[in-house]
Amino acid sequence: MAVAGLLIALLPSPKAQAGLESCLVTISPTTAEAGTDTSFNFDITNNSTESIRWIDIRAVNPADFTVQSGSATGWSPYVDADGVNFRFGNLPSPYNQGFVLGTTVNQAASSSSWSVRASDSSSGADPITCSGDTGIEITAPPVVISNVSLSGLTESSVNVSWNTSSPATAQVNYGLTNGYGSQTAIDNSLTLSHQVTVSGLSPNTGYHLQVVSTDASDNRAESSDMTFLTAAKSSSKVTNTVFIGSSGVALLDKPIEKVPPTVSMTTALPRVVKSIPKVRGVADDNEALARLEYSTDGGKNWLPVDEAKGLGGKHATYSFTPLNLDDGNYDIVVRAIDTSANIGTTSVVTVVIDRLPPLVGGNILSLGPQVLAPDSKGTIASLVGIDQKVTLSSVGGSTAIELNALRVGSKSQAQSFSLTKSVDTGLWSGIISFTEPGKYNLIAESVDGAENRTSRTLNTVYVYSPAHTIDQTTLRPLVSTVTLYYLEPDSRGWVVWDGASYGQANPQKSNKRGEFTLLLPPGKYYLKATAAGHETLISSIFETKQSKPLTASLALKPLGGLSIGSLHIPWPSFAVQSVTVAGGSELNKQQSSGQGTLVGQQAPDFALNSTESRLVHPADFLGRPTLLTFGATWSPTTAEQLAVLAKLQTNKELNIVPIALQENAPKVRAYTDIAGLKLNWLVDPDSTLSNSYGVQSLPTHFFVDRRGVIRQVVVGVLSKEQLLNYLVGL
Repeated sequence: MAVAGLLIALLPSPKAQAGLESCLVTISPTTAEAGTDTSFNFDITNNSTESIRWIDIRAVNPADFTVQSGSATGWSPYVDADGVNFRFGNLPSPYNQGFVLGTTVNQAASSSSWSVRASDSSSGADPITCSGDTGIEITAPPVVISNVSLSGLTESSVNVSWNTSSPATAQVNYGLTNGYGSQTAIDNSLTLSHQVTVSGLSPNTGYHLQVVSTDASDNRAESSDMTFLTAAKSSSKVTNTVFIGSSGVALLDKPIEKVPPTVSMTTALPRVVKSIPKVRGVADDNEALARLEYSTDGGKNWLPVDEAKGLGGKHATYSFTPLNLDDGNYDIVVRAIDTSANIGTTSVVTVVIDRLPPLVGGNILSLGPQVLAPDSKGTIASLVGIDQKVTLSSVGGSTAIELNALRVGSKSQAQSFSLTKSVDTGLWSGIISFTEPGKYNLIAESVDGAENRTSRTLNTVYVYSPAHTIDQTTLRPLVSTVTLYYLEPDSRGWVVWDGASYGQANPQKSNKRGEFTLLLPPGKYYLKATAAGHETLISSIFETKQSKPLTASLALKPLGGLSIGSLHIPWPSFAVQSVTVAGGSELNKQQSSGQGTLVGQQAPDFALNSTESRLVHPADFLGRPTLLTFGATWSPTTAEQLAVLAKLQTNKELNIVPIALQENAPKVRAYTDIAGLKLNWLVDPDSTLSNSYGVQSLPTHFFVDRRGVIRQVVVGVLSKEQLLNYLVGL
């Protein structure tokens, strides 16, 4: 028994089952953005002798993540909001396998992590924690700026409003170029809605603007460049002191009492009307009433009421009907003045006259005194980085007009430019500038006081890249000084072109990319370019018949010379090179917009009054060739065309029909008389033809044959000979 016991003791005992010893985990990505759905990949390596049959992956801080799904080949996932438990799989030693968690990242955190546990039992008994870095940096989402808008524009200030996707600060960069140069003070309040007032501006000046917001995590966002035009100085004088009473009731030079009268409107005015109804009201004073007046612009200008009874006594009644008001918003207020010149006013009542939707008419683009005339197909050539002024008319009571420049073929957001209305002329204008080359459609978005909205395509603009200078040998950009010379027609001598009058520099130093920008009026020119260590370049003489951007690439040749030891003597040298302007094949490929679809079609019908007070229809022109020319008295290009139209209108074999878009007969007659022209117009004050004829630039000519079919549409100022050539054979 002792021997047997010894033998048993010497036999190896049965091996006990070993548990997991260690496992390693790596995770990717190691950064994520709050508010996003992110898939995290967990690569788990089994460093034990036993197989892993159970894995649990879980967020250490459940508030940081919400788990949506889990997947791994050969494993069954059990998902809850905090993590995923993988069961019934097999990860033998020493292999690794990937496990994926689909996760919503909830909040920003400088440091967050995951816990990964593993077990050799499918039930998860005696789990171990895998080593490795499972830390995640959760960054705050970028600040997104939206709904940038301008309001309260005056001659010296503007209110800028915008929203941000997360609480952030507010600041506005502004200046005369897109380099800005000025900033408002930072509003450090972390909010979602922002409004900043930019003040200290100059009247009737184009400005560039950019809004900036930064969140609590120092994420900074900047808007794209915007432009706006400040209001011109108002010539209207607001006078609240009355010295003479037109009612026949004397006013005292020196008030003997200071109690103002009371005045009220008894007529309840609707907010939106086709025309303002008769307004009635009453006034009372402790002594005597001298005068009753009303204003439709909030008290800037005053008119006597139509009828007043009781003036000279303590109680009076009044009535008035404002006449000849176009569509728009009107601030109605009445004031009473007593014999001591004390003034009492009613509250202001805003009334919206809404006969028409807000309709944009013809427009022009200009650079200083230079009108950027479209080609015969209606396309305007422009340059990247040049500020241009757009001016247009509108009827229908527009309260805001925004111009969107949509780049054709691009998915990027359109550039937006806010326009402002001139109190003196009633025209809308603003500054636009293009940041990238390409073809753009300009689209006007209008809204009126009754919240009616319209959208209308204006011009097509082909924007060219700037001209540039390069080294002829290396073809690399070259910083140089470029001077443009102009042939002065009267003296027939060459002079340095006066670029400042056209809002441009001349001479002009190219930037580090060798770029320089010149947008030229009609004329004959040549260029001189100089750069250190290079021959002076003189271009050939070139001519442009209308406003065109320069698109030349000037190649300057490095200087040659004589070398004696360390001394180098350069040879003086001049090179001559031909140059190009825009308007070649790229521009000629552009198509006219809606006007082109009318060619071959019957001229759209209309019924318009002439300046001779006659109702006219297209049927009146049948049997003779007809020219319909759309223009406006405010447009300088129309003014240039009128003398030719007046001469042709004397030809009884032709119908020469100028149409004044968005203007009434009295205004057109007065303009024609002052200009000394004998010209009969048709007038379209309500812009009924702006859409049916697709009028954009001014002037636009429609050539109609004897049967009333449109045969040609041409944009721009045409000579007598050009007009007759189009009319021959119609």
